[in-house]
Amino acid sequence: MVGSFRCCLEEAERCGVQLCVEAIKRYEADFLNTAAEAVSFIEQFGSKQVGLLLDTFHMGIEEACLTGTIGKYAECLFDVHLADSNRLAPDWGHLDSPAYRGTCRHRLQWITGPRVSAPAQPGRGSR
Repeated sequence: MVGSFRCCLEEAERCGVQLCVEAIKRYEADFLNTAAEAVSFIEQFGSKQVGLLLDTFHMGIEEACLTGTIGKYAECLFDVHLADSNRLAPDWGHLDSPAYRGTCRHRLQWITGPRVSAPAQPGRGSR
């Protein structure tokens, strides 16, 4: 995996493109399940073109504290996907959405903001 990623990184650097490494929950992948594991993988390349992508849905399973993890890895974070524990939009499950959105807003100082990676749920109004 490292060799293949290094080839992709060389091309990304040549083209000025960033690569994101996403920590995926253990039920979908058997490696890079936590933010710490993803950051350890990223650090071995020593490139500013590689960064972390966190998804609050996966984090809700693998991380003890979403806001702490986002804050801890803010320096190497390229993107955050927001979804609740049921893969719906924030506030439609049991994760503390206001807390992690606040961390993203204040700690990361987003220009455009994180992305919501959740399907719309028809038939339900705003909460």
